[in-house]
Amino acid sequence: MEINIENIKAAYEVADKAGRKLLRDLFPKVFPETERIKTLYDACCEIGFDHPFVKNAKQVELLKAYDVNLTAFAHLRIICAALNEGWVAKPGNASYCPAFEFFTEAEVKEMDNKVVDALYIIESKFDTDFTAADYSFAAMSETESSCLRLKTSELAKYCGKQFINIWMDYLLPIKEND
Repeated sequence: MEINIENIKAAYEVADKAGRKLLRDLFPKVFPETERIKTLYDACCEIGFDHPFVKNAKQVELLKAYDVNLTAFAHLRIICAALNEGWVAKPGNASYCPAFEFFTEAEVKEMDNKVVDALYIIESKFDTDFTAADYSFAAMSETESSCLRLKTSELAKYCGKQFINIWMDYLLPIKEND
């Protein structure tokens, strides 16, 4: 019997949560996390809207006007949980987190245009002297928070790039309203 990738993808689209998990487990190269999880909504669908992180985020979103950083943290917990597919960082496990390098306007002006084109330009809503950021990954120590850790360096880089707006909301202070 020949397995057709298009038939596998079609079955995935109509399968329930358990069926999707089974298909992902049987054909991991057909359904990589980076293809399935591109938005916060995708991450919520992946872990389920009844997941405690999603329920918590709904409560935190009510405070969004007061605390953008807390809302971003709640959203990042959902995204990291979805990308990790049930894997949870434990003491002794290798784990990774997106890492960002920040640049001032003067530093950006000295860079090659190709490098500048790859940078994330920081929005004016943030209260910072930094103008741009670049993403990578960092290995995490056992003493650091585990809910934003990812199981591979590739997922950490993907998470940093794909969800950079949410990471910036989490990491940078927002300007006070005048």
